[in-house]
Amino acid sequence: MPTRRASRGVGEAVAALIGLSVVVLVALFALISLPPHAPIKPATERLVAYPSERLVVYPSPTSSNVWCADNVGSTVVRVEYLKVLAPDFRELVLRASRNGICSVSSGPVVEPGSTLCVMCSEGYTVVSLITSSGRVFSVDPSIYVLRQTAIGVPMEPLLVGVYSTASLLQFISDPGTLVEGSVQTYTTLTQYLNISNVDVSSSLRASLVIVGVNPASGRLNLLIAGKALSGDSITVAGSAINLGAVAGVRYRLKIEDFDGTVMVGGVNAAPGVYPCYVNSGTQCLVSLSGVAARLTLYVANTSSPGSLGLDPYTFVGDLDGNGAAETLLVTQDFGVGDKSTVNDRESDKLYLDQTLKPLRLIFTQKPVNSSKYATAVLSIKMFYWDSSLDDIEDNDNRVVMRVGLYDPDTESFVYSVYLSYYELCRYRGVRPFSVSYIAKDFILYVPLEGQGKVYYVAIELYDPFLAEGGRNDAEVLIGLEYVGIVLGVRP
Repeated sequence: MPTRRASRGVGEAVAALIGLSVVVLVALFALISLPPHAPIKPATERLVAYPSERLVVYPSPTSSNVWCADNVGSTVVRVEYLKVLAPDFRELVLRASRNGICSVSSGPVVEPGSTLCVMCSEGYTVVSLITSSGRVFSVDPSIYVLRQTAIGVPMEPLLVGVYSTASLLQFISDPGTLVEGSVQTYTTLTQYLNISNVDVSSSLRASLVIVGVNPASGRLNLLIAGKALSGDSITVAGSAINLGAVAGVRYRLKIEDFDGTVMVGGVNAAPGVYPCYVNSGTQCLVSLSGVAARLTLYVANTSSPGSLGLDPYTFVGDLDGNGAAETLLVTQDFGVGDKSTVNDRESDKLYLDQTLKPLRLIFTQKPVNSSKYATAVLSIKMFYWDSSLDDIEDNDNRVVMRVGLYDPDTESFVYSVYLSYYELCRYRGVRPFSVSYIAKDFILYVPLEGQGKVYYVAIELYDPFLAEGGRNDAEVLIGLEYVGIVLGVRP
């Protein structure tokens, strides 16, 4: 029995050896039979260029949408792909040679010692360049931070395209607030004229004159307030109106896109605020002649309390000549006062006004999506003035401006911050009249509610004072010149 088993083992070994020999012979035959024009390419050929490639990628110091790459290596580099960040923060990988977003200067190949630049559409940011050998070269974060520090944080302006009351309507949440029920007053005004594209001339006394430039046309916007005296008149479309007969207690005259001459106190009027009665205690003579795109006249011939819209209290125009129009809420008419006197009065007449509804501006052109954004940083340039000589002794600390995120579905704020009287009264001189432009920044936190809930930035301007004896009777001028926003994404 052992002899048979040994013979069987020897036979199996011999058979295995023969089978292995056949496999080797077949493999050698296949190798020898390869055609001479198809040699095996060594794997090391691509590896030779790999360590020699070196690109330094950086944002262009002269253009915000250009990125460049210096070839500081020892071999030619071909850029095959671009990794970019879209405006909505999606990461995209694009072919360098053809795409509709970024273009590569001088083709995708860059020689040693040369520079390649990539120009992308506005809002797209180059993150990395990917070469034909598979290497990835990214923008140095420290260089990018230095560049951003140098150029600052880009803000998107919100208060744009405002040149007149009509253009302001794009931001006013409820246009009806311009017409009725928004201002409570001791001396009610009624609309006497509302006419467009008309010749106008006048000679009248005024307590307050505001002259601004319409940046779109270069013409003037005017707000004139006062009390008409005997001999004061205005001629509109060839018809003369005796203002002393219809506005002997009070008037407000708005003229927009005016092409003509304006004189205040016998001098050609430059853009600005002319606080005639505040500074001198008397009215000044205003003369004008020209053509107006819009003219509205509000008058009062008796002293009776009531309410009206915001239109006669709203002004739009560039006051300081920098090309940006200010949007004003103006409740001041005549004089100033302290804690023992009523502020806005003339003789025995009171001209006190208070907003029942604020001048609310909603910037719907910039939706704030709660799923994408966690914060909104708002920057505002503004000025403020009020008629109180005693400041905090004369008035309580009430809200004058409100800034926040507005829910269009509930028509309410979901997050807001305030500027109050005690904060703002520091930035003006009452008499003589003086104001200073101030910049205020606000951080608004976006509530995370639901999926993709949309909010809008909104601003409200108030005159929160009417009268409580001799206190809480301030009248105001509030001017907005710039509103800008930067949104912070959710992590």
